[in-house]
Amino acid sequence: MKKIYTILALALTFFCSAQLSQVLPYTSTNGFGTTQTDDTMIYNNEFYGSTAGTVSSVELRKFNGTTITEIKSFPGYYSGSLASTMMLGSFNKTESKLYFITTQTLYNTNYTVNESTSELWVTDGSAAGTLKLLTVTRPGNFAFNIILTDTHYGAFKTNSNYVGDKLIFSTYNTTMVTDGTVAGTKPLTANGIPIPMLSMPGPKLNGKYYFSATDGTLHSTDGTDEGTQNIVSNSVVSVYSPMSMPLNGKFMFWGNNSESGTELWESDGTAAGTKLFYETVPGPETGKIIYGNSIDMANDGKHIYFMLANGTDREVWSTDLTVANTKKIKDANNYLPQLSVLGNGIIYFQENTISPPYLSKIWKSDGTPEGTKQISDVFKSNSMALYQNSLYFQRAENKTTIGSNQVDNNIELWKSDGEPENTRMIFDIYPGGLTSPYVVANKSEPGMFFVLNDVLYFVAKNASGKFIYKFKGDYTFNGVTNNNWSNPNNWNSGVAPGIQDLVNIPAGFNLNIDTNSFGKDVNVSSPLNLSSGNLNIGGYLNLGANITLNNNNLNLKGGNSNISRSTLASGHYIVTNGTGTVNIENLDAARGTVNLPIGTATNYNPISISNSGTSDTFSARVSDGISNTTNGAVNSTWEISEATAGGSNVNLSLGWNASQENSSFSRNSAKVGHYLNGSWNEENSGSVSGTDPFTISATGITSFSPFSVMNFGALASNNISKNQVLVYPNPFNENFTISLNENSVVNFYDISGKLVSSSILLKGNNTLNKSDLQKGVYIYQVKGNSGNVIANGKIIKK
Repeated sequence: MKKIYTILALALTFFCSAQLSQVLPYTSTNGFGTTQTDDTMIYNNEFYGSTAGTVSSVELRKFNGTTITEIKSFPGYYSGSLASTMMLGSFNKTESKLYFITTQTLYNTNYTVNESTSELWVTDGSAAGTLKLLTVTRPGNFAFNIILTDTHYGAFKTNSNYVGDKLIFSTYNTTMVTDGTVAGTKPLTANGIPIPMLSMPGPKLNGKYYFSATDGTLHSTDGTDEGTQNIVSNSVVSVYSPMSMPLNGKFMFWGNNSESGTELWESDGTAAGTKLFYETVPGPETGKIIYGNSIDMANDGKHIYFMLANGTDREVWSTDLTVANTKKIKDANNYLPQLSVLGNGIIYFQENTISPPYLSKIWKSDGTPEGTKQISDVFKSNSMALYQNSLYFQRAENKTTIGSNQVDNNIELWKSDGEPENTRMIFDIYPGGLTSPYVVANKSEPGMFFVLNDVLYFVAKNASGKFIYKFKGDYTFNGVTNNNWSNPNNWNSGVAPGIQDLVNIPAGFNLNIDTNSFGKDVNVSSPLNLSSGNLNIGGYLNLGANITLNNNNLNLKGGNSNISRSTLASGHYIVTNGTGTVNIENLDAARGTVNLPIGTATNYNPISISNSGTSDTFSARVSDGISNTTNGAVNSTWEISEATAGGSNVNLSLGWNASQENSSFSRNSAKVGHYLNGSWNEENSGSVSGTDPFTISATGITSFSPFSVMNFGALASNNISKNQVLVYPNPFNENFTISLNENSVVNFYDISGKLVSSSILLKGNNTLNKSDLQKGVYIYQVKGNSGNVIANGKIIKK
């Protein structure tokens, strides 16, 4: 009889405004008896698992996000002096069917194993649709009577071992195929010959599934005998060693031959295309050896990762299937037990130290040595999940010493977007710590993570017991407490967003960014004021309100982030009213043109920038007014800089309104001006386009300092005229230059009028170091030989 476990009143507990809530108590009669992902599976938007194995019975169950339904019970039995235990697990699925295995172990009176029986079942989620397909009984304790999953490591499987609705699996001695019927469950043959036990599952490529057998042969199949063939018949594939998922039309595996020993091989699915790819140790294998581990052959969509070992000397490598880019990315003298989860072009993996204090660590890599970094330590290795492109996991906040031992303290729910500064505990579900000098309690130990319908579920403890929890990552600002971005209660999720999160700022707020803040795709419909932190964007920024930088920065992270084009006509822009800049990472030819809708408090002066030269980070801001010329010009100065000087080839477009043009400015002869080496220089410019606003472009720019728009034909000279004083760059970091035609003295005042610094100037160029000044705006005043003030203005320390 089907049992429905309804939601209890206790399931309505919420934490502040967070979307973390209890769904159901987690007990022996209302839960699943495992935390291993191999023993659970998502099928038809429901979570399938089972109760823990017992002498009496084990139950197949499913969970739809609110209720748990028992599908079928599998009883154990007593037979005279013999007893048995029942286990259910090792789920797998095809395009429309879900499969699982039950294993009954029969014990003698002295608790030795008499025999074990495994059964293969298929289910559609109903009791009537749950059918037995195969039974395998063997004497003794053999856990692998039937091997159903596509990995021998249990967790984080890729579920590739099927073609259409035909599942490829194995018994203890034979590779099998099933279509979900008894008649269609049979040995798989190649040229009429049964294939030995499936050794290591592999990828799907070109409509076929590839796998190796225990005799070292490589096979492909479409699920039929006639469509199954040996790719390599001799013992090439290293038995029980991992194979990769496909990348760029090929897959990789550990192969053997007499010349190279065990090395890295590649295959495009043909005999001719199956060959040695890379020798990690040239010649017969006498040095480093392969390491049979889940991180071997992990695929993040851009790289394949593998690990080498020689005793305790272990290394993590990556390749993009070119020899030139096959390289070591990390030394790993400690043990790296498994791949965690994958993102787009990103891998997470863990490292357990093999000596005290026995810490665990999580690492992130983009496939390069410089992009491989630790993001967390004191990590509990048995539970983690990738949800909305961020990593969720259980972690001990610290280690507590009890006697001569160290134990994990306060094991709670943590989150990382891949950046160390955004790796943090997000919920302390069971607050507390030591309950006595020798007992650590009050740790929720979240585990069994799974995702249904874009909601993260997991099991954790609190003071009332164990519960199934759900968490919805809704990063919509609600301003419940105040207008500060950093306050977690101001977000529907109960957590401030990270660089991988989708952020929504509705209208009706005046949001204050009071710390370094993050978001992937960010929709802004309320003004943002950066008071004491930078805003970091990992995807797109859609402006429906102004963002005011003050002395902070807006950073477009990675190689794809941008400010959506529609914002250029929306009337909203980024106000560069202080030292703050908009920074674009990885600007190169592949990234193309980036549009920056920037302006001052009173004027909108957008730029567009592209770089066909060396990839670099570019910074931009704009201010009202233009220095060191009295001729026809637009009264705006764009400060544009690059992080690393040299190698750039930039095309730049500048925008302005007619109200910003001085009286002698002529659009017909306008050019982009570049202030360099003490004078304004003409860049290779096009013609002015548009009708208020106007735009002009320049090409082939290779150095950076202030830019503006002006009429060079109206200038008397590009040199410094009598009594003219030039101050650049402005803003500056530590050093800046003052150029003038007579010996002078310059005084610097803060905005309150207090004198903070003075320097003696000589005729010509004077480089001043003002690293001792605090960041901010200063007034400078230059007095000539006669004591008269010959120049004054504002300068900004970044």
